[in-house]
Amino acid sequence: MLRGCLRARSTLRACALPRTYALPRCSLRVSIATRRSLCTAAAPEGESSAVRDELPDEEPRLLFEGPKSQTVRTMKMVSVGNLSFACISSPLIVISTQIGGAPATGIAMSALLLTFGGGTTGGLMWATKTYVKHIHTIPGRDFLRVVTPTFFGGDRITEVPWEAVKPIESAHPFATFEADGRLFYLDEVGEFEPAFKARMEEALPGFTLGIPVEEDDPKKPE
Repeated sequence: MLRGCLRARSTLRACALPRTYALPRCSLRVSIATRRSLCTAAAPEGESSAVRDELPDEEPRLLFEGPKSQTVRTMKMVSVGNLSFACISSPLIVISTQIGGAPATGIAMSALLLTFGGGTTGGLMWATKTYVKHIHTIPGRDFLRVVTPTFFGGDRITEVPWEAVKPIESAHPFATFEADGRLFYLDEVGEFEPAFKARMEEALPGFTLGIPVEEDDPKKPE
């Protein structure tokens, strides 16, 4: 009787508790390269050719590099530092001279300091804002990527179309060509790509870029 009860209890436990099975895990991670290859293979022929046509045919190519880029940046930083010093020290000079009983002297010194700092910074900004650090091509477009310095010596990027390049119409001492109302200066001792130099001289008639190289005269005795 006891054995029968134990068998019936074990049978009930077997029916009540569900069996668990360990299912094998399958990895569903697909690498980016595999997904790209699958998408390319699954894409229609027209779409794949359109995607290939959108890719650039070439990398940006260096056409010109100015040798004084770091010098211009250093001069701008020093000039901005002088202006900052003038702006900070001028109120202190006025206060100290007022305490000493000579406010007019402090005002005159502060005005002189601010005039010198602002004048040198503004003049340097005006003279160097046209300096071209370097020029690159823009793949797929007949444009020039021109880099000039900012107020603090950083990089200001301007896209200039070739058709807009023309001779300067102002008397700016540091200007080589004009494009879209802006002036640009190419340093004479900079590095020019031959094709870029020839095309630029064609766009600027009567203007020779770089330092002319004197040819040796065969008739001149050594």
